[in-house]
Amino acid sequence: MAYKVITVHVDESPCLGACLEVGCQLAFREGAHLIGMAVDSADGAEQPLMQERRREYLFGCFDQSASRLAVPSSAHCVVQGDAATEISQHGLCSDLIVLGKEGSGNPDTRIDFLQYVIHNCGGPVIVVPAQVSGQSEHETGERILIAWNGGMPVARAVRSALPMLRHAREVHVAHLRSPVFPERIKKDSMPELLAYLARHGIHANALHQDGEEQPGTQLLQLASRLSSDMVVMGCVAHPRYPGVRLGGTTGAMLKSATIPVFMAA
Repeated sequence: MAYKVITVHVDESPCLGACLEVGCQLAFREGAHLIGMAVDSADGAEQPLMQERRREYLFGCFDQSASRLAVPSSAHCVVQGDAATEISQHGLCSDLIVLGKEGSGNPDTRIDFLQYVIHNCGGPVIVVPAQVSGQSEHETGERILIAWNGGMPVARAVRSALPMLRHAREVHVAHLRSPVFPERIKKDSMPELLAYLARHGIHANALHQDGEEQPGTQLLQLASRLSSDMVVMGCVAHPRYPGVRLGGTTGAMLKSATIPVFMAA
């Protein structure tokens, strides 16, 4: 498996620069075609001239990043309509979508948007914060933490993240247990996961951790302690838009993560 088509949502959010950096790095490394996708509102609230100027700015940023990071193939496009719906539809023919964690409007609306796309795009999504904690000269995805609970969403996330995991210098797999989040997976599937990753040439370290905090809080603390620069996890929620009801760990990560989060539903 390889990422050959990567889509980056280009919008006027504080995450634009970080999203372009991550998307361009991956496109260069994978030899992928990179698409910058902008969405114009269909409600007519923005005048055509303002839309045109906005697109010129966004696509200018995209082209500069793609050129600076030597992306082998790139293009941009603009569609009209609801952003979550249009990006999800476009994602059906992409290997990976890169989205910003923060938006320019209501934070709760942004989380609804992210949840909807993750559940409806048919593939994996990387959610990128505006300010990446511990950012340095290395590429994103050098030290990856997998949040494993034996469920289907995280299993899909791990399979989708194999190209990232093969590239990583360090992979940890955490099985978090908390009294406020009862254990629902009876079978310990950690040994099977480690053997599966080994078959793909990926050596991973297993971590079993008990704590009093919510798993989302535990995961954020563990990622910080390990100096992880990406978390791979499943996305659990009821896929309504707007007004998605979050899974506890999913909601905590989308609200508070300071490193990119690789998610699948």
